[in-house]
Amino acid sequence: MQKLVIVLGLAALAVSPVSAQITYGESVPVQLEAIEDLDACTLGMVANVGPDSSAMVRTGPDSEYDTIDYLADGDLVWVCQSDGEHYGIVYSSDPDLDCEVSSPVEATVNYSGPCDTGWVMSDWVEIIAG
Repeated sequence: MQKLVIVLGLAALAVSPVSAQITYGESVPVQLEAIEDLDACTLGMVANVGPDSSAMVRTGPDSEYDTIDYLADGDLVWVCQSDGEHYGIVYSSDPDLDCEVSSPVEATVNYSGPCDTGWVMSDWVEIIAG
């Protein structure tokens, strides 16, 4: 399994790829991947959605999955996975809540912290820190 690493200045986005097999109806968990010396997820911000629209958060990395939430331009998210077109994200409407993803993890695991998870189109998220 290959790893996707996007380097942005001093920040790096290390995300685990999503399995190519899609089964609609089942939620696809967002995973935190263990990559030495890199945070489990990288900080991003919803952008390019527009003032009269919102980014749909889905249960999996495809438009066929159910929509479970909506995010607006400026909302902060943690990007943990990518399939190229979609990001697996961790997010919270409470800006003071620690989602527990800003440090390296010892083993790849499904996210089980206090925040919400889902999948959004990668076009709607700008990476702002790693």
